[in-house]
Amino acid sequence: MTSSRPRRRRALERRTSAQTSATIAARAILNKARSLGIAVGTDGDELLALMPARLPSSTRRWFEHWIGQFKDEIVAIIQRENAHKQNAEVM
Repeated sequence: MTSSRPRRRRALERRTSAQTSATIAARAILNKARSLGIAVGTDGDELLALMPARLPSSTRRWFEHWIGQFKDEIVAIIQRENAHKQNAEVM
């Protein structure tokens, strides 16, 4: 009989790898958005983006699409950043 343990491990590694890749992509999108003056924040689990009027509409649509695709990861990043800021203020 063959063990399913290696198969489970590979599946877990793929999931972990995919999550890591999504987090890296979300960080890159968030950094680029901020560099263009797009303010991205959260209201609980909701994601808010304020975009300057000077941005071309195609750029705004691109960011709306990709921010939406990585919403959960971006929310998690922002919440971690906010938690770090709050901890630094307390100390």
